[in-house]
Amino acid sequence: MKALNQILERQRAWAQAAGIELNPADYAARLEDNLFRAPSPRMLEEFGRAAGNELVHGVDGTPAKMRALESSSALVVNVFDHLRKTNTATVEAVLGITDQVEDVAFERAFPSGLPGTPPTLDIVVTTRSGSVWAFESKFCEPYRSKAKGDPFASSYFPDGKALWADHGLPHCQELAL
Repeated sequence: MKALNQILERQRAWAQAAGIELNPADYAARLEDNLFRAPSPRMLEEFGRAAGNELVHGVDGTPAKMRALESSSALVVNVFDHLRKTNTATVEAVLGITDQVEDVAFERAFPSGLPGTPPTLDIVVTTRSGSVWAFESKFCEPYRSKAKGDPFASSYFPDGKALWADHGLPHCQELAL
């Protein structure tokens, strides 16, 4: 927890120095306060159609997740929203992509064939040749202690089937169990 506390302390110091108003749970009063640049219309549309309450309050009244100082989605937007509009060569260089980037999208769903909400990845880069590079961003999540138990939802193992092994991924199946 020490690393998490250090990260959060630095985020609070940044917010204070920038004059950003925070609630007691470390959420910025406005989405724009937690972003380096004004959000692009495309970014707002992509996050707006995705599940996850990144831009809107949750039904339980919790603030939009992207307003949190520890938001992984804010991290992604701060790095990639500007670059995708102006300089895809930098995206190629940063990610080590040797093909020309055609598109960078946020919050793209990848249906798995399992019931429920499909996995949604934070950044999906498509190249001219059709290659797809997909990324899930983590900021503070790795530093939070996790409850003991199954790391995967039961939907990944419907009826006890070896879903991943059946699709030619036996090592993934082993890791999941």
